[in-house]
Amino acid sequence: MKTKLSKQTKYFFKEYNTNNMEFELTEIPLNKENWFYVQVDASIRTVFLKYDFPIPSYVIVEKLEHYITFYIVRDKIKNQKELLRWHEKYFSIKSDLDLQAKCNSSEPEDTEYWVCYEFKLI
Repeated sequence: MKTKLSKQTKYFFKEYNTNNMEFELTEIPLNKENWFYVQVDASIRTVFLKYDFPIPSYVIVEKLEHYITFYIVRDKIKNQKELLRWHEKYFSIKSDLDLQAKCNSSEPEDTEYWVCYEFKLI
């Protein structure tokens, strides 16, 4: 399977309404003002390209104090062959993403601005 490199993932920030716990998604443009998300995008693209999977269409970013979770929305599985391939590679993809999150996270002992990252595949 050849992956298209030109496809750009769209990033959305999940903002909660404090009155009723509903949320809205606000698009995060990938540009020099949001270099952090550009770097995250590069990490995600690298892992998906490594295993020759399509670049995800969407990522939802949820921030809670010192924790940031990236919900990676993978594309729809079109047939049984794709399903089997995803099943075979899922743990490798997840393991690579977990390693990236661990390497880029910091500990509370490191600084008062510590942050812990997590990637979730949905």
